[in-house]
Amino acid sequence: MMDHEVNDHSKDKRQLLKNTAANVIAQIATILTTLIFTPRLIALFGTSGYALYILAASMPSYATLLDFGVGTALTKFVASFQPGDDEAHQPVQLVRASLLIYTGVGVLTAAGLFILTKYPQLFSGITSSQASQLGLLLNITALGQLFYWPLSTFRN
Repeated sequence: MMDHEVNDHSKDKRQLLKNTAANVIAQIATILTTLIFTPRLIALFGTSGYALYILAASMPSYATLLDFGVGTALTKFVASFQPGDDEAHQPVQLVRASLLIYTGVGVLTAAGLFILTKYPQLFSGITSSQASQLGLLLNITALGQLFYWPLSTFRN
């Protein structure tokens, strides 16, 4: 019995090391991607175009406030589910509820971004040409939000 506990502890330790290594690799990949693509995007868009790109890309980050901890709660409750429980349908219901909430957040975020395209004067200091570019970028970002948020259900 003691060997079994030591073996389980060893497996847990290896799993922790694997997960930590995967996390470090993901962080390094993010940094390298930024270092490689930022100069290319600036060269492609120009500095003002890149600024518009960053502005449009940062807008959905405000929608993370609408998460209300759903992802964390979903992970916690699904992880605590025991297959022999009487409530075998509960994880499915939790995932459905999360999918519904995240779909709503995606629709709200996309709607907000679509509305912003109609009011470029809210962004001071941009020309009409830049307003047109920003509108296109916000529309693309809005469409992405319609997929990003519902798919967030399965990310956690």
